[in-house]
Amino acid sequence: TPQINVSENGGLLSVNFSFTGIDETEVDQILNQLDTNRPYVTRADGSLVLLDDRLQKVSKALTNIRAQGQISHGQVHLHAAQALAVQAALNDTAEFDAQFQKLTHDLAHPEAFDIRHERPVNATLRPYQITGVKWLEMLDSHGFGGILADEMGLGKTLQMITFLNNHLSDQRVDLIISPASLIYNWLEEFKKFAPAIRVAVVDGTKEDRR
Repeated sequence: TPQINVSENGGLLSVNFSFTGIDETEVDQILNQLDTNRPYVTRADGSLVLLDDRLQKVSKALTNIRAQGQISHGQVHLHAAQALAVQAALNDTAEFDAQFQKLTHDLAHPEAFDIRHERPVNATLRPYQITGVKWLEMLDSHGFGGILADEMGLGKTLQMITFLNNHLSDQRVDLIISPASLIYNWLEEFKKFAPAIRVAVVDGTKEDRR
């Protein structure tokens, strides 16, 4: 009987494989044989184990998991960004811990993410901008980066300012790198939407920048 447990901790996924009646030292040997098309696997003592439907599912899942990471001692570690891929690969063959389920729910439904420390800006965000900010907050809460790729003129700057405004701290400095033609536009947007944020422009000659 195969057992697969998936957990998430600190930005890493742990996928653990085990089999009822199979010693831990034999797990990798069994898993390595599941990649073949044979209807059985050979144990260390020479005996054969026939593959039932559940093991066939594990075999298919293994093919997808192996593309993401190396299995050792029945366990593979993956970056948490692979959560949806792991969920799709293992589907109904694994047990997922609560943290993993929260992660996959957040990734699939960023519009429902609850922002804990929200500070208002001097603007009324459009619905898609609110979703964009929630998406950024969700990614940040799980330690991910992201690319906000709205079309030109849809308010990416405002969404980023709103996100940064939610994370004001005396212990933190945020760096914005932009095309030279937009540097002072960013400054004006900060003054307009979040004047409480202290902003310094680094521009000009090397001496000026220093």
